Amino acid sequence: MLLRAPLAKSILLWLMLCALFNSIATRMPPMQSPDETQHIGRAWMIAHGQWLLNETDGKMSGGRVDPQLYRWAWGMLRGWAGPEAQRTSLAERDEISKLRWSAAPSTGALSAAKPGPQTPEGSAQSPAAAELVFAPVAGTGYYLPLIYLPHAIGLRLGEALDWTIEESYKLARFVVHMLCAALLLAAWQQMGAWRPPAMALGFLALPMSLFQFAAPTIDGLTTGLAVLVISMVARAMVCGLPLSRVQIGALCASLLLLGTTRLHLVPMLAFLPLLAIRLRQASLAWWALVLLLCCGGWTIYAAMNTLDLRIERSLSALNIAMHYLSSPLALLGVLARTLSSSELLQFYLTSFIGVLGWLDTPLLPWQYAILGAGLLLLLVLPFFTQKRPASMPFFAPTPAATPQADARLWRWTCGVVAMLSIVVIFCALLATWTVHPAVVIEGVQGRYFLVPAILLACA
Repeated sequence: MLLRAPLAKSILLWLMLCALFNSIATRMPPMQSPDETQHIGRAWMIAHGQWLLNETDGKMSGGRVDPQLYRWAWGMLRGWAGPEAQRTSLAERDEISKLRWSAAPSTGALSAAKPGPQTPEGSAQSPAAAELVFAPVAGTGYYLPLIYLPHAIGLRLGEALDWTIEESYKLARFVVHMLCAALLLAAWQQMGAWRPPAMALGFLALPMSLFQFAAPTIDGLTTGLAVLVISMVARAMVCGLPLSRVQIGALCASLLLLGTTRLHLVPMLAFLPLLAIRLRQASLAWWALVLLLCCGGWTIYAAMNTLDLRIERSLSALNIAMHYLSSPLALLGVLARTLSSSELLQFYLTSFIGVLGWLDTPLLPWQYAILGAGLLLLLVLPFFTQKRPASMPFFAPTPAATPQADARLWRWTCGVVAMLSIVVIFCALLATWTVHPAVVIEGVQGRYFLVPAILLACA
């Protein structure tokens, strides 16, 4: 059973998490999480049967969306982001918030309307006669569409209830909150006697982490899936508890979603061979191979079929990757220059703790200082306890009572997986988001390191 705690306690904890995420979300204007416009657009496409992106007339990869949704999303985005002189006024935002779905959008030709003053694409025609408009959402092209099902369900249900677009958006956001809370609750209940280190919980409580849990993107879902995987593997490795077929199925499904939406988490597939040894189930090693092929196949397909013109490059992502594979010294040089840049390292740290909005809303300096000191305290606190759990960092002395073989193997695996994940982050952004030839790797944000940081804390 995935839920082993008393039902009333489980429901209470789930409601508390939902309330926490929703209370944060109500203080966040719509479309203020990075690439949220693209995530919502992709969810609407999936809700209406557009599972894969297409490219039209040399534009970026995208799909067709309701023109009213396009107008609402960009209106909300320009209400708070970008130069102040170009932002929509309070009266305009109030008008945009009342927009409703088009009555019967055509699924035929794309709208050829030119940009006009009313919407980004000039969708000024009446809703009943409106055609679907092309929306570039290339940033979502690398993600397996299944991850957007919760968002799609919420938007589709809002349409069916004849709610406004903003009300439908809030419903989709709450559906995501409910699923994120359920994943975290399931992770806690799967731990057995193992408990995560306090620092791992501290990472989840950082402003950046809570901001992403509250936003209707895929960051909260993937973090919840990763925490669930860590809990289930620790249950078997540290506590010696077996996994049922349902649990193994949930573990493999979670790893599939993680590997096809967060490329840097593919190294987490290494947990399956580890479990195969611990549980003496050779089938888990075969599942690891199958999932690796699925993740690799999807990544290659997405790289070959996603056209992203936000970064001007003379070579495709695959060609850039092949270049650095054939020139490892060039790769090491770029990595060295990136990691030796004090400016970039400071940005990684601050954006890991919290730079909200579209990376345009930093915290106050004293807030970074307090949160950083808190993380440092959580790091050193376990060293002053008399007895430590098996999740204590591997470089600390191990008491005789600890089942050393499995616990140390678990900790070392977490450390290796975390380091591989960090390497993949830089390599992936080098191939997809950095102008070639590269001086330093661009596009890396601190929030990308959340799951690797949790794994390092477990090491």
